[in-house]
Formats: sequence, C-alpha cells, structure tokens
Amino acid sequence: MKKILTYIAISIVIMIVFIFVFLLINRNSNIVENPPVGTVLNDEIIVEKYIRDNVATIVPEKPVLGGSWYITSVNINPSLGTGTMTYEDGHIQGNKSFSYIRNNDEVQINLIDSILGEAEARIIAEKSCIKGSEALSAGTYNENSKTWWFDANLNANREGCNPACVVNEETKTAEINWRCTGLKEPVVCTMDAKQCPDGSYVGRSGPNCEFVCP
Repeated sequence: MKKILTYIAISIVIMIVFIFVFLLINRNSNIVENPPVGTVLNDEIIVEKYIRDNVATIVPEKPVLGGSWYITSVNINPSLGTGTMTYEDGHIQGNKSFSYIRNNDEVQINLIDSILGEAEARIIAEKSCIKGSEALSAGTYNENSKTWWFDANLNANREGCNPACVVNEETKTAEINWRCTGLKEPVVCTMDAKQCPDGSYVGRSGPNCEFVCP
C-alpha cells in the first residue's frame, strides 16, 4: 500500500513539474520584443520629415508677402551626416546646406554657410567632369574640406572605383576623386612555353596569358 502511495505521489510531482515547464515555455514563446526606436526608419525619412515639419524655424530668412516656407526637395548623405534642401514660399526660392545629428527620432539641424552655392558648383562640375548631357546627382557639401561633391557618369573610368566630381569652394575648380576600394591583383601566368613557326620558343604573357609568336 505504501509503495502505491509513493508511486502516486511521485507521479503527481512529475505531472506538476511538466505542467509548470509547459506553461513557462508557452509564456516565453508569446513574448515579442519591440525593435529599438528609430531602427526601422532610416536617416533619409526621419531627417527629411523633421526638416519639412520645422522649415519655418530652420530657415533664418523671412518669407515675402506674409507667405510661408515649404520644402520642395531634400537630399541627404547619411555617410557624411550632411545634406541640402530647397525651399520656397511661392515667390522666391532658396537653398541651404546643413549638417545633422540624429538620436533615434530626435534631430538637430545645423546650417552650413557656403560661399559657393550648389547651383554654381553644379555648373563648374558639369563643365569639368561629366559627359555631354549626363545628369549629376544632388550635390553634397563637405564643411571640413569646403568642397561640393557630385556623383555622376564621369569622363573617365577606373575599375573598382566609385568616382565623384569634387568642386573646391575657394578655387572654384573641379577634379575627380576616384574613391577606389582596392587595387586589381596582378595576373600570374603559368611557366609553360610554345614553339613558334620560326623555331623560337615563347612563354605566356599579357592579361590573358596568351602565347604571342614573333
């Protein structure tokens, strides 16, 4: 009789533990963690929205005839933390370059005083760097180097490079910055040889490792 009671008690304990573990696992499986604020939306969306919502306080000039500023375009370079914006009030249009600091959904905009405007820098870049009628990307101003950067289909190409046309604010001249990621590995040909019709022997050479007889 005692053995039977012991078996029953052990069975009850095992059942209770099993139910507890089952409920614990099921509870954890239903917990969904929310992603950190700001990880879904990127800089372009958050910063542009902030500028559009706060253009009246960002732009220091007052609109004419009692109008209101509104944004027509915003271009942002997240890698540099800079951008440009174009705004108007229905009568006049303006352009500003800016740098920004973003902490999740909080944005701080700092206007950049540029001697050379984007429109003038674009004309210099078009004359110096790009092919015929190719279009330039939106310009990005680098406050540290005092230069305007434009991505475009340039007059020259190099393998493994992502070139940009860079306009110097002080000299008002443009040059290509190749922004190459690395050098191409040299070609190593095998050491075999071939006898040519004139009786001489040649090895493989050139980028395709071909036999070239005299």
